[in-house]
Amino acid sequence: APLGGPAALLAVAYAVLLSSVVGYSLRAWANRHTDASVLVLYNAVQPPLTALLSLAVDPVGSRWGLSEAAGTALVMAAVLVCARGDGLVGRLAGGSRGRERDRRVRRDEA
Repeated sequence: APLGGPAALLAVAYAVLLSSVVGYSLRAWANRHTDASVLVLYNAVQPPLTALLSLAVDPVGSRWGLSEAAGTALVMAAVLVCARGDGLVGRLAGGSRGRERDRRVRRDEA
């Protein structure tokens, strides 16, 4: 496509509107409604999930091999270990361990 053609302008519009405006707006909303530790874990999961989505959308054109699969598994395992250690898994699933920690934190802040 030519540099100033419709396809190029559409790509720029997509990048500006969806990647920037919508992405940062959702991030700001999430900052108000969840713990910072959840957002940090979400940041770590974004690249592997993007790779998996790419594989699902275009399995023939996507480059996916053993190193990508191993990297994705390592990141997901690390996130799970961190989430469990912080009690996030319990809180996200409605478990009692996370709720008890939340009550202690609120009581300490008051």
